[in-house]
Amino acid sequence: MLRRSVFIRNAIALPTYTFYDFETTGLNPVFDQVVRGAFEKTDTDFDAQSSLNIMLRLNPDVIPSPTALVVNRLPISSLLLGNDEYSFMRKVHGIVNTPGTVTVGYNSLSFDDQFLRFNFWRNLLPAYTHQYANQCGRMDIYPMTVAYQLFCPEHLKWTVRKNGKVGFKLEEMNQANQLNKTGRAHDAMSDVFTTVALARRLAAKKEMWNSCLRFFDKKADKQKIENCAEKIRVGDEYYQYGLMISHRSIGKVVTPVLLLGDSVAYPNQTVWLKISDQHALSSPKVFRKKYGEPPFFISLDNAVAEKLIENDANFMRDLKWAFESITNNPAWFAGVRDYYLNFKYEQHDCDVNAKLYVSPFPSTEEEALLREFHEAALENKPAVAEKFSRPEHRELALRLFGRNFPELLSNANKEKFGQYIRGVFSEDAVSVDHTGKARFSVIDARHELEKLSTRELDAEQQDILKDYKQWLSYAGKNKAHLFVAPKAEKTALSDQKEILLRRTQ
Repeated sequence: MLRRSVFIRNAIALPTYTFYDFETTGLNPVFDQVVRGAFEKTDTDFDAQSSLNIMLRLNPDVIPSPTALVVNRLPISSLLLGNDEYSFMRKVHGIVNTPGTVTVGYNSLSFDDQFLRFNFWRNLLPAYTHQYANQCGRMDIYPMTVAYQLFCPEHLKWTVRKNGKVGFKLEEMNQANQLNKTGRAHDAMSDVFTTVALARRLAAKKEMWNSCLRFFDKKADKQKIENCAEKIRVGDEYYQYGLMISHRSIGKVVTPVLLLGDSVAYPNQTVWLKISDQHALSSPKVFRKKYGEPPFFISLDNAVAEKLIENDANFMRDLKWAFESITNNPAWFAGVRDYYLNFKYEQHDCDVNAKLYVSPFPSTEEEALLREFHEAALENKPAVAEKFSRPEHRELALRLFGRNFPELLSNANKEKFGQYIRGVFSEDAVSVDHTGKARFSVIDARHELEKLSTRELDAEQQDILKDYKQWLSYAGKNKAHLFVAPKAEKTALSDQKEILLRRTQ
């Protein structure tokens, strides 16, 4: 028994990287869908161990963004075939929860990982275990790349855009550094290969790589902030300040910030005030950071300050003005601080797809029942779902069957699911996510098509739009998705558009 325990601990301790990338039907992780998923598992030297490239079938309750299809070069006909979402997400859940693995992507923590969480939720799978359980973790190569550009720009080549700014898109990094000469941008597997190659290049500068790794360690990240020596006194209190790097939502690549404190309403979140000019209080801009996640906090030591002054002659002057506005107005500052530390987002009557963040964690009994659901044979899953006590779980199960296995629905549930689908395609229906953002609708699709008609598109993209218009016209009238029934096994995918069948009858 002792030997087995030691073996298990050693097995879990062996780290691996799982690089991944998704192509999706749009930008909303609640209502949009992963339609292409690519994974490559490597050791910590980035030598490949296994890879997976999966094509998913379009869910019947998803209206794809035509812009997304044009950018990703995905014809609508190619989305009407493929694996069902539930089977795919179960496989993905196993991959990213492999003991000792760290999931890695490019801008993944701002995009792909959100799709992971909400897809796990709507498929009744644990949404967070890949972040912490069994020595698992997450990394994002995008903010690391920005850090390299700031501290050791000579290590890579950089694309400078017409506006003079460095381009950090993955395709720009690939073009400048010739990381991956096969495939194309926005192809999931090709982007994974590019990300692996970029990570290998970054890791060659070992000291910088190890420094960046610590940003993804919660304890190390928290310790770095707590140890920051740069502080200003406001009233009777001292507040740490420094720099945040590589976070798109805060504007510039490097932004001076002041730590207001820990959020009262949301655990594990720190709240930061931008202090880039004298308007820090009159027009406050704040953002939230979780330990072990971007943006990266660094101390404003002399070496960093000198580097910033080289690139921005007004940096220290603006920072001084910000400090003066804060220290001279302690009561005003206290009001701003207290407001944002106690701030709560507006609660919305959101769709069940979006209730991940507002639903309590499953109880021990609910966790056991969810495991029973996943372990049950397909034909037995409806019986297990009937035992669910939580209304959200019952509704998610209904949609799971309707999307993936409609043959398992009773006549009554077929009607319920059909009613739900008709609502998705109705021009009057309003369904919102947890932020209040509405589901992408038929009307939204038409507006995007109008905008795309004014853009310069190549022949392939024009064909994609032509097919999409035909699909949208039929789907909008019939309130259901179309699936392709190929004439024969050998029929090419481009020819499999001829027989269009209703997904739900």
